[in-house]
Amino acid sequence: MLKFFSKLINKKENKKETDKKVLPISDALEAETLRRLGDYKNALVHIEKAINGEPNNDMFYATKAQILIKMNDSHNATKAINKAIELNPNIIMYKKIHEEIMKL
Repeated sequence: MLKFFSKLINKKENKKETDKKVLPISDALEAETLRRLGDYKNALVHIEKAINGEPNNDMFYATKAQILIKMNDSHNATKAINKAIELNPNIIMYKKIHEEIMKL
C-alpha cells in the first residue's frame, strides 16, 4: 500500500494537481502508520480526511475498511470495502478484505 502512495506523490503532474493530492495522500499515509501502530481511532480520523480530499480513491476506502475491522465495526467496514470494490472491482485484495469482514 505504501508503494501505491509513493507512486502518486512522485507522479509528474502540474503543481496545482500535485498540491491537491499531497494532503489526502499524507493523511492516508498517516492513517496507515497509525493503523499499524494500533491507534485505530486516530487512524480513522486521518483516513476520513484523505477520503474527503479524494473521494474516488479506492485505496483510501480499503484502508478505512481495514481500520474498521480492527475496531470490530463490521457494518461500516463492509460499507467501506464495498465502496472500494465499486470504484475498482478488479482488485483481488478488496474481495479478501470483504471475506475477512464476513468472518467477524
